Amino acid sequence: METAVSNMKSLEIFIFASRRSSFSAFKILRVSSSKMQTRSSKPSLPKNESLPSKSKSRDMSSETPTQRHFQRLDQFAPLINAFKRRTRSADILKILPEDVQMIRRALPQFRELRGQEVMLVLGFCMKPDDEEECKTDKIVSALQMQGENPVLFLDLRNECRRKKDNSGCFSVMENEVEVLLASKALEIQIAQEEFGITIRAVLTFSGCWDHDRWSRILAALESLENSPPHYLHETQHLSRMQHTQLKYFAKTLSQTVMQDWSEKKILDSFKSVGVVETRLVPRVPKDFGARYRKLNEIAEESMEGLESGPEESEKDEKIVKKPRIENLLVENEGSDEDEIPEMKNRSRKSYASVACQSCRKGKEKCDGNTPCARCVRLDKECVPGEPRAKRGTKTSKG
Repeated sequence: METAVSNMKSLEIFIFASRRSSFSAFKILRVSSSKMQTRSSKPSLPKNESLPSKSKSRDMSSETPTQRHFQRLDQFAPLINAFKRRTRSADILKILPEDVQMIRRALPQFRELRGQEVMLVLGFCMKPDDEEECKTDKIVSALQMQGENPVLFLDLRNECRRKKDNSGCFSVMENEVEVLLASKALEIQIAQEEFGITIRAVLTFSGCWDHDRWSRILAALESLENSPPHYLHETQHLSRMQHTQLKYFAKTLSQTVMQDWSEKKILDSFKSVGVVETRLVPRVPKDFGARYRKLNEIAEESMEGLESGPEESEKDEKIVKKPRIENLLVENEGSDEDEIPEMKNRSRKSYASVACQSCRKGKEKCDGNTPCARCVRLDKECVPGEPRAKRGTKTSKG
């Protein structure tokens, strides 16, 4: 084993600007070899101690392996150095910690897409459960257009980072973004140089790709910087898109990164995988909150109730109910002039539209007879009253 020369001049590595100001591109810094001396020619990662988080709202146990092993961008130097010496991905995996999924998760796609022109789709975070049905995966499958449009799908985060109570994902901090963007740049370089994959279009979704973060990767990739591919950024997460938004999304795709396909053909591809007219589970685990599960159960029951029609027995039986009055006439079997006692008892008592003077003065209802029932009962003189003038009409004095 050959020992490294201690007085080596310098080592060029790609790192991001550490400031949060306007510097957004990769920069090439020269790190003195005196700070990175190794005992052998085989590169090794520095030993890191986990630093306590200053934020009280974050869960220490949810820290990803990438965060534990690469807390600073300069700790990424051995991987970049190994790749610059034309080291293959298999050799890089030997110096990469086993729990870090960087490069490892992307290798199956690299092998499948070897030598092809692809559309690069960059998302936010991997699924916590590979068996969970995911709307994002459905849409990415639709973007492949039945194999006519090969898609390379990479997430910004290399591992899942959920909270203890499974209530959601932590946002990406700026210091974490630097390492994650460097890892994506390394994965894209491996795909291009080792597997011969050509990137002809790029689609990014989710707010994690705001602030021109793709341009920071583009600045580090000389092969893409000279002739950048068509680019589209969708701020909204694909898993939260509604049916109407998907139609507009298909139109935008046909005008930007998928110009070889019409809006109708892209929308038909969405329908073929079931993301336009059917309900799909968003990118969440199965035990994601009791309230969320209850809402899904209620929605599924309501959908079943709408889809299920009347039973066959109910369709065959045609019960015609006769009107109530007709039934009563049939039961009494009387003439047209006969009264129906049951209807007579149920009939509402009527009152006159013009009350007599006695009932009007006492503000009582009058039956309109002469004499009326109230005047007979109270032994009063029943004098018919005059009709009241309608509201809003003026009476002329003669």
